[in-house]
Amino acid sequence: NVFLYDLDSLQRVIQSNLERRRSELPAAERIVAAEVTRYWEWLAGLDAVPVLTNFRSRMDAMREAEVAAALRKIRDLTPDQRAAVEHLGKSLMNKFMHEPSVRLRKAAADGRGLGVVDAMQYLFGLDDDRSDHAGADAGAASQESEE
Repeated sequence: NVFLYDLDSLQRVIQSNLERRRSELPAAERIVAAEVTRYWEWLAGLDAVPVLTNFRSRMDAMREAEVAAALRKIRDLTPDQRAAVEHLGKSLMNKFMHEPSVRLRKAAADGRGLGVVDAMQYLFGLDDDRSDHAGADAGAASQESEE
């Protein structure tokens, strides 16, 4: 089980290996290009994260205010019933927010993000720097629901 190679034999083996590696180069370049594209899409999608965080925070403040107002009106609830009302509020908020969140991240990743992010900030008042904005909105929504 001994093999004797001369320099010409080694050169042929090296050449054969190089040719095989070169033939795989286009596939490797496609993989790298696809991953680079995915990375840039992911990075662009990060533009939406602060807006989504702010949006969720504002909506959660409104949800808390509305649930608290409802629980004040319905006084004779058991702890389990109160928990069910709380769960209903959280569940509805998550369902309402899911699709806009997914679409905002996708739009940001597709390069349309800045326009969509700006529109969302404008439509939901997220570009307003007042810290009491969520409470004011929740209060207004509570008054509207009482009428």
